[in-house]
Amino acid sequence: MAAAGGASDDFGLWFTPARFGVLLAAFIIAAFPAVIFGNQSFVGRDFGVFSYPVAYFHRACFWRGELPLWNPFNDCGTPFLAQFNTIALYPLSLIYLLLPLDWSLSFFSLLHLWIAGMGMYVLCQRWTGSRFGAAVAGLAFAFNGLSLNLLMWPSHIATYSWMPWVLWSGEHGWQKGGRWLVGAVGFGVLQMLSGGPETILMTWLVLFALAGGQWLRNECPRMLSMGRFVTMVALVAAVSAAELLPFLDLVAHSERNQSYSTQDWSMPGLGWGNFLVPLLGCSLTRRGIYFQDNQYWTSSYYVGIGIVLLALVAVWRVRWWRVRLLAAITFLSLLLAVGQKGVALHTLKLIFPQLGVMAHPIKFVFLAVLALPLLAGFAVSELQQMIGSLDLRRGQRLVVGVGAATGVMIVALIVWARFHPQDGEVWKVTLQNGLGRLGILALTLGGFWVLTVTSGKRRVGSCFLILILMWADIETHMPPQNPTANRSVLRPHLLQLSPQPALGVSRAFVPLNVMNNFNQGTTGDLGQDLLLYRRGLYLDANLLDEIPTLSGFYSLSWHTQKMIQRLLLSGGKQGPVGLLDFLGVSQRTSPADFFEFVARTNYMPMITAGQRPVFLDVSNTWDGLISPEFRPREVVYLPEESRGLITVSTNTQARILSQRIGYTRVEVEVEAKEPSLLVVAQMYHPGWHARIGKSELPFVRANYSYQACQVPAGRNMVFLEYKDRWFERGLLISGVSVCFCGILLWRSRKEPSVMNQA
Repeated sequence: MAAAGGASDDFGLWFTPARFGVLLAAFIIAAFPAVIFGNQSFVGRDFGVFSYPVAYFHRACFWRGELPLWNPFNDCGTPFLAQFNTIALYPLSLIYLLLPLDWSLSFFSLLHLWIAGMGMYVLCQRWTGSRFGAAVAGLAFAFNGLSLNLLMWPSHIATYSWMPWVLWSGEHGWQKGGRWLVGAVGFGVLQMLSGGPETILMTWLVLFALAGGQWLRNECPRMLSMGRFVTMVALVAAVSAAELLPFLDLVAHSERNQSYSTQDWSMPGLGWGNFLVPLLGCSLTRRGIYFQDNQYWTSSYYVGIGIVLLALVAVWRVRWWRVRLLAAITFLSLLLAVGQKGVALHTLKLIFPQLGVMAHPIKFVFLAVLALPLLAGFAVSELQQMIGSLDLRRGQRLVVGVGAATGVMIVALIVWARFHPQDGEVWKVTLQNGLGRLGILALTLGGFWVLTVTSGKRRVGSCFLILILMWADIETHMPPQNPTANRSVLRPHLLQLSPQPALGVSRAFVPLNVMNNFNQGTTGDLGQDLLLYRRGLYLDANLLDEIPTLSGFYSLSWHTQKMIQRLLLSGGKQGPVGLLDFLGVSQRTSPADFFEFVARTNYMPMITAGQRPVFLDVSNTWDGLISPEFRPREVVYLPEESRGLITVSTNTQARILSQRIGYTRVEVEVEAKEPSLLVVAQMYHPGWHARIGKSELPFVRANYSYQACQVPAGRNMVFLEYKDRWFERGLLISGVSVCFCGILLWRSRKEPSVMNQA
């Protein structure tokens, strides 16, 4: 076996880690020269209206000297660091925090494409002993439809990039302990802080399966390795606690629960065919990107026809438990990705109901995209061993036979598409796409045939030809998944309104139903589209112009925010006027053109005082907020359970003398002739506290989802501060855990370094 004795790798020895790293960087530059050297940036889909604005806000906090704990610009305030995919504590975020953002955020994503390929190279080389097999696997993991799709999400591409590194280092960690264990914790923490919870979970499930395979086969001391594995998991969680604890608290108070996940955005029943014909069942959107029917999370997960060919060869030929495990992971991935249309995910949810919080079953395809390049690496290693042996002709016949069978499947899928097209699918496009894969399949078979019958430099040349074919296959399998535009469309402060909404002054309102009108694109030019989205304050584009809005696009929302969004859609064309006044809406989307705004004049300031409290249950509070009779200047609705905290019972004479409003701190000078209520149109969250000096004030929920506190008579300076207690506790745990890892590293300082044994 290749992994047991090492592959016969005379020609493959050329592909050293350093040379492969340079080659991979060259492929990335060739694919994205205008992004790396030019004046272009990714802008498509979520990059321009989520990833870039979020990074902009993160960068603004960094240069203000503040931790990005709270975002006051979306949804009347929302936790930021706790969102996880905002990667607020991820060390490599310093790349875009320190360098010009309109260039560095795209570079950040491309850098992680390189990290992904290098990680797969290191992992595959360890498992197969073949450098060329590792180069094939590394290139396939860096360049495939899924990885290119992830470039629009810095958090997702970062989490993806560390998958093979966690597997490689984790295996070393439980086998060798000491410095290797600390190294495994380091890679695990990097992935944990990069913000893709589903990908992280799948990575550790694969690692657990690998550990289980070794324990069952007694390849390492069972009790010792089990102890190291548990220690590794505990240390990764502990070092990451500053991010994990706020995230878990937000999940617990969010709209996600065990019944959250639906069949939306799952793989179609014939979705496995997209591994052979990438555009099978796909239709072209106005944004110039193809998607499967009712699946818009990833535009592709195609890994390359050559990789599929080699993976099938490995499953047929290589008799080793790791190959069987990878084949099982691939099969399970495809079963789970179809969602509840299949049996696998439904059964798994019955066993583990917690999986209900996961969104989009298509994400299970991560496992297949991880396993298939590794299987291809095993096949290459096996073919290398056959060269010069009596098994060579048998191996050649196997590759040709599997290639022929793959070609037949491609033809069958093309014929199926002719008679059973999906909505929006153009058969001529599918035909051309399938014929292109057939051509690359034939060239790949030719490349491997030349590899087996030549020697010396010609053999190394055929290796290069195969790698170039793999790269070209991904580059041509569909129109560009990451179209770019001039970086000027990302300039901040382009939108000017009158009056201009500003933090602490007023907000803009884009109804949720209007947001849906943006989804299909507009002009067909992504740069112009982004400018229009920014003009309409679509999703999080408002962060670039520092305009507070009543909406926002994040993975998690505080449980009251979704209900407020529904309430804001009531009240006819004008909406719930009293609620909009209370929330300080000075601009709202025009009914005639959702790229324009109309001004409102009766909006209230963010902070008011003197209202009469009315104690209601939740249902009556909702009814009161949307009632035409709601007068937020006169009354405020408080929950029944706050009666014991509030002694005010009538309207009082109180006025705001001055205020200073920051991201996580508000200072209000208030003058009241008697005890009064101070009402703040900012989302209620347990992290917010009110005080005068060192004395805490009763702080309660107002108008269902906002803030109020009782202030004493007289002239007082009131301080409202946001402190994430879970972050503070997690930071303490993280600090202690880092110190423990440092001690462990110091005690094992005489061991060889982790990277020297890669």
